[in-house]
Amino acid sequence: DFGKPLPLIASDRRAVWGSVAQWPEQAEILADLFWPGPLTLLLPASESIPPLVHAHTGRLAVRISPHPAACFLAEALGGLIISTSANLSGEPACRNLGEISTVLIGGVDVVVSGGGLAGLQASTIVDLTATMPRLVRQGVIPWEEIRRALGVGARRGGRRGTAPLR
Repeated sequence: DFGKPLPLIASDRRAVWGSVAQWPEQAEILADLFWPGPLTLLLPASESIPPLVHAHTGRLAVRISPHPAACFLAEALGGLIISTSANLSGEPACRNLGEISTVLIGGVDVVVSGGGLAGLQASTIVDLTATMPRLVRQGVIPWEEIRRALGVGARRGGRRGTAPLR
């Protein structure tokens, strides 16, 4: 669905910093704890990111994957790759090459298999573009674990600050 934002996998934090307009302290905390891993952060997109990637929302969904093939591809292709699931919009996600729709395979030039995916749950998506962090999608990492890491609930208030982009 071309009306939906496209999630990205970054090769490393430097690639993330180059793709976002701000790197809040909350992003630093969560990245230290959960990256590489199943945590996607919504952050303000840099003007260098084409609006089609974020569906003109101004927010970029990005994570660093623990999968070596994803990191290698992101690194080899300049630091970022689009990371949609291997299914047509509305179809269930697949976890191995045999589950990919023949219609989808017929519409691409190449398929790279990094092996089957072990987990059944997607990444947790947290929006850090608002005053308070917001759960967008519950995934592998429980929301309560995110809230504890950020001290949300124990302390009231918005962001604790914005770290400079490196």
